[in-house]
Amino acid sequence: MDQLQEGYLEVKSYVHKLEAKLPPKVTRAYNQVVAVSLSVVDKGLGALRSLKRKVTPATEKLTASFYSIVTPYANSVLEKVKRYTEAMRRVVANKTETLKNPKLMEKLKWQLEELKSQLTPYAEKLQSQLQEFQASLEPFASRTQEKFKQGARRIKQSLRAYLAPILEELKKQCVKDSDDWVTPPAVTPTQ
Repeated sequence: MDQLQEGYLEVKSYVHKLEAKLPPKVTRAYNQVVAVSLSVVDKGLGALRSLKRKVTPATEKLTASFYSIVTPYANSVLEKVKRYTEAMRRVVANKTETLKNPKLMEKLKWQLEELKSQLTPYAEKLQSQLQEFQASLEPFASRTQEKFKQGARRIKQSLRAYLAPILEELKKQCVKDSDDWVTPPAVTPTQ
């Protein structure tokens, strides 16, 4: 409704601006048409306001009635859910307590030992198969290692020609710098 009223005020402002530009005869006829239109709009807005005043208490009563009807059912459902969840919580708590039972722990240890004795042959077999596999890879690993060493030697020989002059120059520079550093100053300190 507020939007309607805002729209009405905007139209009214626009009309007043137009009114200043129109001749007097047109303005009188226009004012009559506008007055009738405005009265219709005003009566329509009044009717909407009246309807809103009448409907609002009814909707509030309807809402209150709805809540009063639904609340007992919702509360009963919540109570049942609460009972079920409480029962479930007790069952879970009891089961976790049984896990703390020393007899159960002893039984679990015994079962783990039995399982270990059953799995030991399989683990040993797997370990022997892994050792066999590793032994079968040994020739390939040896060849690969030898090829890698040969490649490293070739790279070293190839780079020696390039690095030798650089290393020689570095040695000269280091000797020169160390000589400068070790040489005593020409001026003796005075006391």
